[in-house]
Amino acid sequence: MRLSPRRSSPLVERAKFVVEGAGALGIAAVMSGRYRPKGKALAVISGGNIDINLLGSMVRRGLVEAGRYQHLAVEVSDTPGELALVSSVIAEVGGNILEVDHNREAPGMPVGVAVLELLLEVNGAEQFSDILEALRERGLRGVPGSPARLATESARRRHESR
Repeated sequence: MRLSPRRSSPLVERAKFVVEGAGALGIAAVMSGRYRPKGKALAVISGGNIDINLLGSMVRRGLVEAGRYQHLAVEVSDTPGELALVSSVIAEVGGNILEVDHNREAPGMPVGVAVLELLLEVNGAEQFSDILEALRERGLRGVPGSPARLATESARRRHESR
């Protein structure tokens, strides 16, 4: 049985344990449901021989699987204030922007439109939905043919004028 990010992240996050894969086999068996003790049970957790880069990747993947890291693409007019609009709405709802890729040369984009690829830290799927709803309330709409993207009003106008 492999130790997955979904099973290892709770060990790091809640219990503050850094455990190598084989050292967490017992707890992984219980958490997966493959072992169902008939009474009280004790799982031995041992070993901290884990590569720090692997640990970081597992924690990040666990956060993605838990819905706490969310990716969002937004098309904006490449003019002052558009990034501020998007980031202020996300902040109002309590989301945190971890990464921003501001791409002005995305294939198929009209001149003057940029794509913001955002990595957000949220409390879960519900808060992410609240962010999407708040962005829509501020005028952002879906981009035809791209279900994963929203666009500001000025970016949509630039698409229409092509």
